[in-house]
Amino acid sequence: MPREVIVMRGKYAYRSINDMPVTPGFEIVELMGKQKRPENEAISNDRTIKSFCQNLQASMLKRVINETEQPDAPIAWHDHHPGSEEIDQVLAKLAWQTSLTFSREQRDSDVWFMEEAKP
Repeated sequence: MPREVIVMRGKYAYRSINDMPVTPGFEIVELMGKQKRPENEAISNDRTIKSFCQNLQASMLKRVINETEQPDAPIAWHDHHPGSEEIDQVLAKLAWQTSLTFSREQRDSDVWFMEEAKP
């Protein structure tokens, strides 16, 4: 069935959220909505674009399709646990920080329904 998904495209290139110079090795993407959570509440991750997609999918409660040029590229991020109601802010901030495009599209998806068992 058609469902809204998030599609990531492009080539990853880091830019800080406030566009300030960054010390090499400290390129950390902030996965956040309107505001950051205190540092002790954010979860740090250092994996790949593919792993980042899985994390974004869990945060936004929408399937994320990775069509980037480098799915195995390394990326580090802080997850500030944004709510799915902040999806537009989250995607805009991620686009700025990663140089990737994030679009909301309709794609055919598997949908499972649960029914009560019949005797």
